[in-house]
This record gives sequence, structure tokens and C-alpha cells, in this order.
Amino acid sequence: MVRFTLRDGLKEFSIKMDVPSDNPLSNLREVVSGVWGEDRVLFVNGYHILDPEMTIGNALDGGDVIDVLPDLRHLGKV
Repeated sequence: MVRFTLRDGLKEFSIKMDVPSDNPLSNLREVVSGVWGEDRVLFVNGYHILDPEMTIGNALDGGDVIDVLPDLRHLGKV
């Protein structure tokens, strides 16, 4: 299990999570979609955009704060 915080960079809202380390980051989109109503997002840790295909255990350390930002590549697309 990895304990981290997902933070909406635009709305200043955050949620603390404990997730199995073998889950892919892409599974977090379901959480973001349910909480924020958006699934076209980027996960950013510090200055790095995280690869959604990486596992949570490989991408994150315990206590990390992951910013959830809109993926501007999809801006204006339906």
C-alpha cells in the first residue's frame, strides 16, 4: 500500500488515499472522475508528469502529493 494525497491544483481540494502499489496510475482516473467529474487529466508529482501506465509503487513514494491538472491537449474536444 502507498499512502499519498491527490490534490486538485485548480480548486484547492485534496483527498488522501491508500492504494495497493501494484495498481496502475491510470486507475486513479476513476477516482478523479467520481470526485471531480473529469477524466482527462494529468498527474503531476513536483515537476514531473507521471506516466499513467506506471504502477503506483514505481511512480510514488509514501507521503507524495500528486497534483491533478486538466489535460490541455483535450481542451475543446468532446
